[in-house]
Amino acid sequence: MKKEGDRLVMSITPGADGVYVGTAFDPQRDMTYKLSVTVQGDKMTTKGCIVAGLLCKGIDWPRIN
Repeated sequence: MKKEGDRLVMSITPGADGVYVGTAFDPQRDMTYKLSVTVQGDKMTTKGCIVAGLLCKGIDWPRIN
């Protein structure tokens, strides 16, 4: 489980239809995730997957003014 202060090393590039894709490495857990990032209006959605894309979790992030 992720907690405040955890760090990820991310490498993302623009993909199709405004979705950014890449990987995120979690050095604390020695795990690499497939990652997608989508921005729509005032919301950013990140989605990470492991186990060949079988286990995924997405999180919505509101824009901070």
